[in-house]
Amino acid sequence: MEVKIDKMTGKLEVLQNHHPCEYAGFYADYIGNPTCEFEKYLDELQSDYICEDFTKWFHGPFLMMLYDKKYKTIFVAQHLFGTPVPVYFAQNNEAIFISTTLKKCKEYVRRSAKLNEAMLPHYFYNGFLPFQHTLIQGIYKLPPRKNLLICNGDVKLMDMKIDFFTVDWDHVSEEDGFCRYQDTLRQSVNYSLQANEGEAAYAMALSSGYDSNCILYNARQLRKDREISCYSVGGDKGIDETVQAEYIAGQYENVSFRKATVTPETLTHLDEIVERLEGTIYERGIFLQYELSHLLKEDGRNSIICGECADQIFHQHTYGDKRSVPFVYSYGEDPFEMAYYVVLKKSTYMLQSFGVEGYYPFLEREMLQLGYETRFLNQKTKKYYKSCCKRFFPLKVSEKIGKSGGSTSLEALFEADFDCLKASEKSRFFDDEYRLTQKYGVKESIRDYYLSLCYLESFEKQFCD
Repeated sequence: MEVKIDKMTGKLEVLQNHHPCEYAGFYADYIGNPTCEFEKYLDELQSDYICEDFTKWFHGPFLMMLYDKKYKTIFVAQHLFGTPVPVYFAQNNEAIFISTTLKKCKEYVRRSAKLNEAMLPHYFYNGFLPFQHTLIQGIYKLPPRKNLLICNGDVKLMDMKIDFFTVDWDHVSEEDGFCRYQDTLRQSVNYSLQANEGEAAYAMALSSGYDSNCILYNARQLRKDREISCYSVGGDKGIDETVQAEYIAGQYENVSFRKATVTPETLTHLDEIVERLEGTIYERGIFLQYELSHLLKEDGRNSIICGECADQIFHQHTYGDKRSVPFVYSYGEDPFEMAYYVVLKKSTYMLQSFGVEGYYPFLEREMLQLGYETRFLNQKTKKYYKSCCKRFFPLKVSEKIGKSGGSTSLEALFEADFDCLKASEKSRFFDDEYRLTQKYGVKESIRDYYLSLCYLESFEKQFCD
């Protein structure tokens, strides 16, 4: 999706598209999985589309663009937790551009691309730049909880509308609550299965945690005779979840298991990883995501069903009042932001770069509503959700459930004698203040800081002039 809109005339030029459609005076383009009612809705669309809650018209993450031919207005909408591909926008003297690739956006504006060094403290502390900022000066991204409106040559960020209704769970019995969870989970998983009926076998990401296992269990109940191929990634050093995941997969009939391993060889592909992510996110999980995507492509897979964002959907703070804008974000206090900036980005963007589409049952509209309803029951640990899961997992599976920390350890990327601190000090971006953040313990934090330096250097080399 790449478009140009003339600042003076408002005329739209489509530079590259996916499947644009004409609807009652609108040009429509979208990336995602629309519901069957969406086509009908577009035919009836009026100028009050800006106030619409679009999550109900799509399954999971989506990106939608509407061009109103009468008013020469572009409106870009997204899922609450983000888009399956990046959304960048920039402008020069004549036009405003929207693009799903940073490189294309840079080419369109036709000016020197300079590293956004003023924002680097945010990058080193969090691995991403908050709000609309990117690593290139003058190029911006669609920020969380916002939609984009371009009208009369102006770019405006509009608050997103999400309609949650309130349910008083104080008066919901234990059995009714369990049934509500079970029905919603099964319904959400069923959509992903329906969308993948044409595949020879369903591909699913599997770990030893609750979320991917919840998907596998429900998929097995819904499609008892269909083959399921489970994919898992671990490191050759540190805790390796693939051992538990392979055992769990073996407890079900007609379920195969494939795994990939993060090794020092993975690190030799850093430039490729940066190119695929276009500098959107540095986080230590990107190396596992790369190996997973590579394995899927090697196996000829076009899609995979994933368990991302359950930690954030079933977290009290996702739906609560926002605390004052932090400088350093955390999974415990800022679950929504971490889902938007990190969890979903490293999954969808990496998969899409390999031509693989991710399906995310936990991001269905009904799951968002369920998370909102039970936010106080789940608090910060998904405890109510976990209690429901334990009731339907087979005993041998339940015994292995429970994610073990360390599965994404960066130790697996390095030879034993490599000195990350000494190597970090050679970088022009080295600053001892950032090294001391120690997000993961001393040794792991030094590895993490070194890799963030390498990632940034690679980005500058590939994307800046």
